[in-house]
Amino acid sequence: MIPSGPHCGTCPHRELGQRFIEPDGSGDSGVLLVGDSPWMEEMAAGRNFAGAAGFTYNRMLSLVGIERSNVMTSNTIWCKPLRLKWMDFPERFRDAEAAITHCRPNLDGLIERAQPKVIVPMGNVALRRICGVSGIESHAGYVMATPYGIPAVPTFHPAFIQRGQQKLNASAVFALNRARSIAQGTYQESKYDLLLDPPPDRVRDYIRSGQSIHGEHGGRIPTLVVDIETPESDRLDEEEIEQEGASWTIVRAGFSVRRGSAVTFPWQPPYIGLLQEALDLSEEVIEHADNNFDSRRLRHAGLRLPARIVSSMWAWHFLESDLRKGLGAVAPFYYAGPPWKSQSAARPAFYNAMDNAVTMDVYCGTRDTLIAQSRWAAFERHCIRMDEPLRVMGERGLLVDPVYQAAFMDRLDQEWEAANADLQQLVPDSIKKRKYWKRAPKDLTGVTEIV
Repeated sequence: MIPSGPHCGTCPHRELGQRFIEPDGSGDSGVLLVGDSPWMEEMAAGRNFAGAAGFTYNRMLSLVGIERSNVMTSNTIWCKPLRLKWMDFPERFRDAEAAITHCRPNLDGLIERAQPKVIVPMGNVALRRICGVSGIESHAGYVMATPYGIPAVPTFHPAFIQRGQQKLNASAVFALNRARSIAQGTYQESKYDLLLDPPPDRVRDYIRSGQSIHGEHGGRIPTLVVDIETPESDRLDEEEIEQEGASWTIVRAGFSVRRGSAVTFPWQPPYIGLLQEALDLSEEVIEHADNNFDSRRLRHAGLRLPARIVSSMWAWHFLESDLRKGLGAVAPFYYAGPPWKSQSAARPAFYNAMDNAVTMDVYCGTRDTLIAQSRWAAFERHCIRMDEPLRVMGERGLLVDPVYQAAFMDRLDQEWEAANADLQQLVPDSIKKRKYWKRAPKDLTGVTEIV
């Protein structure tokens, strides 16, 4: 069935295309969800997001409490692409980029007619098409501007989640919840009071504003978030930082003494002394790192730190162990607004101040949730109190039996494979991943035909 949409007649891929799949759903909720393209199941069903990916898509919506019929579901291109992952790499496949460009009027016209209140690009292809940027992992859950004057909340594609990334369900559901709040008019963007390279007197006033004037923390700062920048900060992955090879030179620092605020300054006197004043007044120091990245460098620079150092990254990991734990990935769960992590080089002061302010929100929000779940005492015992002895052990070195370690890891792999095989028996055939052959292979060992 050759595609027969309003713009298909002049498409260079029309003769290779299969079936024109129009959007479905009323869009009464004000939410438009956009994927990349239909595939085999969609060709057979005649609608977007059918088959296994459709099951995941419907489940995502149901977890948010949204009826599929009330949202509008569309794609970047409206017929089956030439091959899988064809549109994932436009720099390699110029014909794919040409197809996306040629199909653009279909989606543009839909947006103009429907006037959704929010757009949810799902996956990298839709993210590039709607927001003009790449990198779904670094943009998922944030609220972004679009050329249409309509906010977008990107998230992961249901097919990507369905193919072994079920742990990202929480992120996708959270993004859909945020999109719904925008459509319903209840969304509130996070607002921060950021002091960017202020005079020293302003920094001292800011420190005083964080001092508790009564209770058990009288005259002290209950929680102090600290974040530093090195010459390579814009190239570091917070989740993969190793001590060796990473710079120990500090070029900028900042801190937050209370939620909704932060200060940042260049690493030079008298600001270094003011940071020491804040450290001396603090009950605990919070850093978003899993290897004492900031606190080690502050000690190396000669600063005194309080005994209690808490990693907000580890607190989050304790709460949601399946999800990524870098600040950029965690932030959307506690911060409402556009991403800022790409501005390290262009706006270094703003970047550092945001890191501090958002880390304070992440830590306080994560802590409050762990307390509500009666899990904070366990985190305190297993992570906070163990941090110092583990840090000392790391500095001195720890002997590991590689033979035992290899045998242990092999046993874990075998247990995982056995458990996974048992779980696969519980999956209905109707949602299992299918592989289609134009010509069946000679050897069908281990292949199960699903009718």
